[in-house]
Order: sequence, then structure tokens, then C-alpha cells
Amino acid sequence: MPYLFKVTSGTPSTPNNVGDMNFKDHYPDINRNLVWSEISPYVRQAAIKNIIPYVGKELFYDLAAKYDAATALTPAQQETLTLMQDALAYYTIYHALPHKNISINSMGVNQNIPAEGTAQPVSQWSMKHARWSALENADFFLDKLLAQMEAQVQ
Repeated sequence: MPYLFKVTSGTPSTPNNVGDMNFKDHYPDINRNLVWSEISPYVRQAAIKNIIPYVGKELFYDLAAKYDAATALTPAQQETLTLMQDALAYYTIYHALPHKNISINSMGVNQNIPAEGTAQPVSQWSMKHARWSALENADFFLDKLLAQMEAQVQ
């Protein structure tokens, strides 16, 4: 499944980091050193759950294919793609936030705590506010996307 995000850095890391992808153009507050494979499942799931049901599989896959192939887009297609990427990035964060703070392993469910005290897990109120903000922004961009698509039909 296409992600609507791709490598844009001149010298990508191996494996790819978020900083190598254009995801940061749509959600700038994600750590650029996060390995892309750790966030890409949430991108796919957010697309399936929150974008494709509203824009349709055909449009989603068509724009993704054109974007991946670097096909020239019309101004309307470019605006649609950008709004779709914005909405998808925020929905991705909304879905990922509660899962990135915990891990499931053979000992059960554990909270991820950084080594050497370099960072602290966020407080519950902060996490809840961050999720709410991500959802609010995602819904805003999806509404803009749908309004833009409707205007194109008219």
C-alpha cells in the first residue's frame, strides 16, 4: 500500500528515518531520528481507517501512484495531495501516540522508559492533550480536503 510519503533527503539513512521522508513537512514535531518502519504501520492504518473511506480507494491510490512516480500534478491534484498528506500525518500521530509509550513483550505490557534519563515519559494530561490536538488538526485537514474535492466536482 502506498503511504503518500517518500524519501526526500539527498542521502537517506539505512534504514530510513523519518527525517529522510517528507512526513516532517506535514507533521514537523516528530523526531527525525525515528526509524520509518516504526511509524509506517500507523501511516497505513490511519489511511485505511481515516482517509480512504472518505476520499475513496481509487483517488487515494491514483494520487499515491502519481506522487511515487513523480508524475506532474495539476494544481488541484497537488492541493488535494497536500491536504491528504496533512490529514494523514496528523491521523498517524493520533493513532501512534498511545502505542509508542508502551511495549508488549514476554513479561507483559511495559512502559517505555528512556535509558540514561535523557527524556521523561509524558504525563497523562499532556498525552491526552497531544492526542486531542492531533485529532482536531487531522479532522480540520480532512474537512478542508473534502471541501476542496467537492469544489472540484462543482
